[in-house]
Amino acid sequence: MKKLFYGVLALALSFSSCSDDENVVELNAGTLTGGPFTFFKDGKPDMVSGISIDDNVKGSNTSFIITDDAGVILGLPPNLAALEGVDFDEPDPGTCYIWYIAYENDLQGLEIGKNANDLKDPRSFDLSNRIDVNRQGGPNAGTLTGGPFTFVVGDGTVDNVSGIEVTGTPEGTNSSFIITDEAGKILGLPGDKAALESADLDGAGVGKCFIWYIRYEGEAADIGLEADKNATDLEGVFSLSNSIEVNRVAAPVAGTLVGGPFNFLVGDGVVDNVSGISITGTSVGTNSSYIITDDAGKILGLPPTLAALEGANLDGAGNGVCLIWYIRYEGEAADIGLEADKNANDLKGIFSLSNSITVNRTAAAKLTLDIAGLENLGDDFKYEGWIIVNGAPVTTGVFSVNDMGELSQEEFFVDPTMLADATKFVLSIEPTVDPDPAPADTKLLIGDFSGSSASVSSVDMVGDFSTSTGKYILATPTDMDASNEFSGVWFLDNSAMPATAGLDLPTLPAGWKYEGWVVLGGTPVSTGTFVDPAAADDNAATSPYKGADNNGPGYPGEDYVMGSAAGVTFPTDLRGSTVVISVEPSPDNSPAPFALKPLAHGVPAMAADHTVINMGAGPVLSISGTVTR
Repeated sequence: MKKLFYGVLALALSFSSCSDDENVVELNAGTLTGGPFTFFKDGKPDMVSGISIDDNVKGSNTSFIITDDAGVILGLPPNLAALEGVDFDEPDPGTCYIWYIAYENDLQGLEIGKNANDLKDPRSFDLSNRIDVNRQGGPNAGTLTGGPFTFVVGDGTVDNVSGIEVTGTPEGTNSSFIITDEAGKILGLPGDKAALESADLDGAGVGKCFIWYIRYEGEAADIGLEADKNATDLEGVFSLSNSIEVNRVAAPVAGTLVGGPFNFLVGDGVVDNVSGISITGTSVGTNSSYIITDDAGKILGLPPTLAALEGANLDGAGNGVCLIWYIRYEGEAADIGLEADKNANDLKGIFSLSNSITVNRTAAAKLTLDIAGLENLGDDFKYEGWIIVNGAPVTTGVFSVNDMGELSQEEFFVDPTMLADATKFVLSIEPTVDPDPAPADTKLLIGDFSGSSASVSSVDMVGDFSTSTGKYILATPTDMDASNEFSGVWFLDNSAMPATAGLDLPTLPAGWKYEGWVVLGGTPVSTGTFVDPAAADDNAATSPYKGADNNGPGYPGEDYVMGSAAGVTFPTDLRGSTVVISVEPSPDNSPAPFALKPLAHGVPAMAADHTVINMGAGPVLSISGTVTR
């Protein structure tokens, strides 16, 4: 670098003496004092200070220049404050130089990234002496490998670490291992690996400590590397490795499990959860888990908490016996053999195992459903089967039905004794999220067992619609507009006055309602729900389609004179549409008609308004099937 700037100086002199301008400019960059500086690249800001320039500077423009040792311009601090604000920790290790320059306006090449050897000026410039800045790489502690370690303290067994290595390329004049507590307090300073591995940690008491490796410059005391001081307060030039954890624990104690034993029917589709289990005594140990094994000790499951244990479904475990244990242990589960499919008899390491609780799993008897005509209830409702045992309902399980009428499950498993004692089978419709364990009012099928089977039907549960009849008229009594009479349907008989109910239907049990429909362009639009054919339906006063003058006669029906539905703007002409009476679950599973439709009729194209029209039998009067045990 010295040769480099001798050339630069010579160039400056050449410009001063050989200018063609008669008015030669006198330039003087002066003399820099201060430094030299030595910094370690440690991620901490490294600033120069104490630099000064004498009073002999002459020139229109001045600046400091920072170059590397090849002359590449790294920075151009315009003044001393800017120079002292430069962080020399950022460049890679090496040497850089600080200069001061005085120059005229036409100086070319004085730019960051260019080389100071290439400065050109048709007039002249002058360059000061340089100050060296040595940037050293600084210490590197490398990486500690080995551990972590877990020791049972106070058992009289010497606890030494082993297998610790320092990897990478450690750099730094001085080195040491450091042992700290969790708060960083320095407990020991083994000078080398042999000293570290000979330290007995058995007498240190319960707790955690950490092993580190340090490389540093200067004296240990100068950077705060002393026993009883805190490693987080180290200062100066040093590098600290990662830490290795040493866990010093008391001997584990699992305590005593209480609860059970448990007896479950398996394969019945009903979730089998244990409950009421607790741990008595004082459990000791960093890590814990419940263990479910078979009767030979094979680990079937490892619920980490009591909540997880009580959430484990044992229904799928099959016929047999399983055992529940509680364990307290130190270290990693895999290190002591605590893994599914391994055997609890082979556990090793630091652990304590409780007593066991027995779970007896007994295979259930099979119940088979063969039912046609059930419909898809959607996501919010399910079908649920029940057997009646000694007059009380016992669930056989829930299932759904797809759009093809296929049951999601046809075979169910129940207590063999209860199934043998069952006298009836009942099928109900239940909410998917059902807080009530009892059957809902919406019972659809019922039948008595005779030997190994029961014939079930909706006739004896919902109603017998084989003799049901219906009459209706086309009229719009809820408004005073006589031009839209074909846009309303009312289930009444006005052939003699006063008008009478047009529907002859059986009274429905709790959980069911009738609903009228008009099918417009293939889409059913409700006329409203009702339970009494001789009274107004449930939406008589609130229908969005009726007129504004009144609520109509006191019978089921609807005026479609306001709004729109199924892509049809009202009023419309109901001639040519289909009128249907369905039987609906209450609460209803769907805005569409349910499977049971006892009455239906196609409105004649030439039908007259205010004239009685007779309905016929609907497409589905009943649903039936067979249940086999």
